[in-house]
Amino acid sequence: MKMLKKSIFAIALLGLLASVAMAGDEVIWKGEGCAWPWIKCYKPLDVCKIPVYLKVGYYVKIAKCNGLKIMLNPSGLDYVGCTDFTISSNFLMVIGARVVVNSAGLSIKGAGDWSAWIDEGGVVRQRAGKTETHKICVKVKEPNMIAMPDPTAHNEIRVGDAYITVKPVCSSGGDFSSFSWSGNSGSIPQP
Repeated sequence: MKMLKKSIFAIALLGLLASVAMAGDEVIWKGEGCAWPWIKCYKPLDVCKIPVYLKVGYYVKIAKCNGLKIMLNPSGLDYVGCTDFTISSNFLMVIGARVVVNSAGLSIKGAGDWSAWIDEGGVVRQRAGKTETHKICVKVKEPNMIAMPDPTAHNEIRVGDAYITVKPVCSSGGDFSSFSWSGNSGSIPQP
């Protein structure tokens, strides 16, 4: 009976040893991880591979955003200015614009007389995975240039900031026909 118990124990021990991962090939490292060059050290052995995933969120990039500038120039009685920008994204979105006027801008015209838009003033859609160039424009209706704080000719006075805005499209088919952005509405040409 004693011999049977020892045999069962020996078989169980062999089974356990067979399932344990053994260390890699014996290597002597001199000074890397071993205190003495004659001590035996072992290489690490990969025993488990775990995949790593990245949850990608919404991504928008406007190239050289800090270098963009809109210069308002006379156009009849109004002042209008535009600049081109390049935008990339990984999702279907609608691009819009708004303008925030500072005190110098408010001195020449009230906030309601300023407007900003993208391209031709309609709703602009940016396709996912594409890089496209668009135009942002700002306009002030009939400004009173005499009320400007420093009306010296040829001075550039900052009158506000224009913002490019983006909004993900939530509809499943990407239908923009009933979508409106900041009061601008209209139908969008389908691809």
